[in-house]
Amino acid sequence: MPIAAEATAKSTTRVAAEAKAESTTPVAAEATTRQRDSMVSDFASGDPTASGEATTTVVAIHIAPGSRLAMKAVDSVTIETGRGIVGDRYHGTRHRHVTVQSLEELAQAAEQHGGPIDPGLTRRNLTISAGDVPRKPGHRWRVGEVLLEVVRDAAPCKLLEDTLGRDVKRALHRRAGVVCRVLEGAALGLGAGVDFGPLPDPSEDAD
Repeated sequence: MPIAAEATAKSTTRVAAEAKAESTTPVAAEATTRQRDSMVSDFASGDPTASGEATTTVVAIHIAPGSRLAMKAVDSVTIETGRGIVGDRYHGTRHRHVTVQSLEELAQAAEQHGGPIDPGLTRRNLTISAGDVPRKPGHRWRVGEVLLEVVRDAAPCKLLEDTLGRDVKRALHRRAGVVCRVLEGAALGLGAGVDFGPLPDPSEDAD
């Protein structure tokens, strides 16, 4: 009788352990999927590009003092007309004044990549909370009080391969943000609104 009880106890323990192992993996995977889908859903609530209203905000600002140096997260920056972000490596260049990416597009890229993509690793200056960033050259839009004009689509940074692998560049194709020139500079901080435009050329308003 004690032997039978011991066998029953061992059997029960083994069955419980097996049941737990079988249920943990799918549940964890489902939870991860729900979390990712929820994140994308939150980013995509509404279409901020449809009305041009400032329903999207700046959620991250990064600068680097030199090429290949680590990006630093900051709460605010000064952006100068025709020059770019004070303290950033591209300040004073001809056209590459500011780079902008969307958290929503990064979430889409992360889903294809199969893992998270930290906005701080992409080496973009500004990260906005939602929407597709305008990619047509010449498109004018505002981030806070800063008037930007799209120069071109931004290629994924090669430095990403060192931390996330080569396939991350494929996932970020057409999702790696845009390069913009600054038509009107201003101070910019976290929480600033975004007007996707298209906005008129300010020089056309001058009489």
